[in-house]
Amino acid sequence: MADPWAEAFANIGADFEQLMAPLLAPVTVTRADADAGTAVTTVAAVPALKRGRRRQPFGVGGGGDVGSDATRFVIKADRVTWALKAKDTITEASGTVWVVTDLEQIAMGQVYTANVVIKR
Repeated sequence: MADPWAEAFANIGADFEQLMAPLLAPVTVTRADADAGTAVTTVAAVPALKRGRRRQPFGVGGGGDVGSDATRFVIKADRVTWALKAKDTITEASGTVWVVTDLEQIAMGQVYTANVVIKR
């Protein structure tokens, strides 16, 4: 008997792009050589959903929250031709470059959620 969950989520990546289409913006994803820090492979016009992460607690002074440049991009995994990893970059149309700090694959491996910070 076929796994009902596998059947239900078989096209979750396509569903993600269809449902989020009005919110997606094209980005350029660049694979970085971890040792040299140079670009190895680039894929342009990758549809991505950009979301701010929760405000980070501010430890000095003992209270309050401060804004953070920490952001998350959600990208359909098959839009990138390699396994996305830390230190890869995501560049917005505005020219803002983000560096992947960590990520996970969700939706049965079909979608990446990549936590990023602005490249300095």
